[in-house]
Amino acid sequence: MKVYEAVARAILDEGTRTAFSLLGDANMELVASLRALGLADIRQSRHESATVAEAEGYARASGTPAVCSVTCGPGLANALLSLTSAVRSRAPIVLVTGAPSRDDSTNLQRFDHHGVAKLAGAAYQTVGSPDAVLDAVRSAFRTARTGSIPVVLDVDIDIQNSDYPWDYAYEPSTVGLTPRQRPWPDELVLRAAVERLRAAERPVVLAGEGAVAAGAADALRALAERAGALLAVTLPARGLFHPDPFNIGVAGLFSSPVAGELLAEADCVVAVGASLNYFTTEGGYLFPNAAVIQVDVASQVTMSTGRSADVYLLADARVGAEKLLEALRGDPPRTGYRTPEVARMIRDRPIDASTPELEPGTADPREVCEELERRLPEVAGLVIGGGHFWAFPIMHMARRYEPQLFGYHFGAIGQGLPLALGAAAARPDRPVVLVEGDGSLLMNAGELEGLARRGTRVLALILNDQAYGAEFHKLRAKGFEPDLGANPPTDIAAVARAFGCPGAVITDAKELGPLVDEFLAGTGPMLIDCRISRNVISAPYRRMHFGLEH
Repeated sequence: MKVYEAVARAILDEGTRTAFSLLGDANMELVASLRALGLADIRQSRHESATVAEAEGYARASGTPAVCSVTCGPGLANALLSLTSAVRSRAPIVLVTGAPSRDDSTNLQRFDHHGVAKLAGAAYQTVGSPDAVLDAVRSAFRTARTGSIPVVLDVDIDIQNSDYPWDYAYEPSTVGLTPRQRPWPDELVLRAAVERLRAAERPVVLAGEGAVAAGAADALRALAERAGALLAVTLPARGLFHPDPFNIGVAGLFSSPVAGELLAEADCVVAVGASLNYFTTEGGYLFPNAAVIQVDVASQVTMSTGRSADVYLLADARVGAEKLLEALRGDPPRTGYRTPEVARMIRDRPIDASTPELEPGTADPREVCEELERRLPEVAGLVIGGGHFWAFPIMHMARRYEPQLFGYHFGAIGQGLPLALGAAAARPDRPVVLVEGDGSLLMNAGELEGLARRGTRVLALILNDQAYGAEFHKLRAKGFEPDLGANPPTDIAAVARAFGCPGAVITDAKELGPLVDEFLAGTGPMLIDCRISRNVISAPYRRMHFGLEH
């Protein structure tokens, strides 16, 4: 048995059912061995960056380690962007590659693999000899599982092609792992948090990604009701409390006008599983007069303002919420924010009341996103790429989707399509909807071929303003000619059809519904090229770059 076959066997023994790859000299035998050993679902991409992004989508949607493999040198270099993004999203990934022979001084693909992993912030696992390879595989998977981090598993080509010197026997990384533990709060700190909350007249319960992961939503709803609090979320937790009448949605960059107004009056914020970063607090300006109670499993979290919370409760999000609720059960329910007037404000105030004039032959992206949500079933996944356009689905689609992924962790565009492909591979039981921009989509247009070839059930809605919208609007806000940010007109639907994926062009939100219904009635992909107006500037951009209120 060759070492590459032993590695393949170990990868399968870790429970791998899907792998993502792009072949080259450093990994073709490994990937071929995975296939020969019975792994049918090996998904070939057209660029190494997409390979790793698909693995990220799979890992985040499934909650389990994803396996991907790229070749040495230029293959790993191409993967750097997505590897960095996966590090920042804390996706558990094992990326297998291998360095060229150290004796081959003429090999053009020589490269510092360890340096690439270090630059991205990923863990790095190498192998010194053939007899240590299974320990290295186990270590890589355990680090990915327990650390929620991508691991570059670098098995030199020479070692891969050596004979494995022992009988094959492998113990998966899951053996001996302790179950997830839920830290309980310290009683003294809990009492301090309860007293702060009791003293509040306008409290807000703010849930983050940690609250979602801990399953804390029900406890937080009950806590907010008992305390007279509004409900709010960070971006990763978007939609968690929909359709509660006292839910004000995303706090921070994507706050609605009424959310911004109410949060400015808050005197206490209970942040659960939320880091309170710059974007959530709008640099510290969002709830300037509020005491902060923070519930988190980290030993300590410093907020974006540079200070710590007034009360920091080290606890699991659900346990912390339940303990706060338990302590308040003997108190009479508080009214706080929970008045009919506040409920009417939340219900009746528009998220964006601007009325720009649309160019002929273009749609309002806000209406398009609202129509999309009306047509989608309760069970669906949602992936939103990054760029100016992403404010529209974030602010104008209210429901929670599962999985629900955003491609913002490295601030890079071009990630949406491969993330959606990976998420759909992890969740074949439901349709996955991608909302992406035209400039972003075209950066990974080659992956449309994989979308078509695999018949993946992804609906790609492209909000096409024929521009890099972020740069177009920023240039205009700074007084420059914005045309440098414009793109030549491109029929993206025709591009999709050329790859074998059904595609259509629409210029009005009313045209979207029948196409979504057609997609849902089928079993394969569809791309909708929606021509949107450049005159519709997102509310966050109007606020940040044009100095305009909501």
